[in-house]
Amino acid sequence: HGKDLSFENTGTVVLKDIVNQGAGTLTFNGDYIVKPDADQTWVGGGIIVNGDHTVNWQVNGVKGDSMHK
Repeated sequence: HGKDLSFENTGTVVLKDIVNQGAGTLTFNGDYIVKPDADQTWVGGGIIVNGDHTVNWQVNGVKGDSMHK
C-alpha cells in the first residue's frame, strides 16, 4: 500500500485483481489504456498524466472513493 508507480512509453494495463494502492499514485509518461480483466477496481491517491499524453481509464470506481464521482 502507498507505493507510487510510473509507466513509460505506451501500452495497456489490465487489472487482474482488485487494487487498493492506499495513498500511492499512478504516473503515466505515455499514452495508455487502463482496464479491468472483468470487474476489478482500483483505489489510490490518484493518477498523474504528464505531457500531452492521454490515459483511457476504463476501470470502475468504488463507492466513496473521491476519484470516482
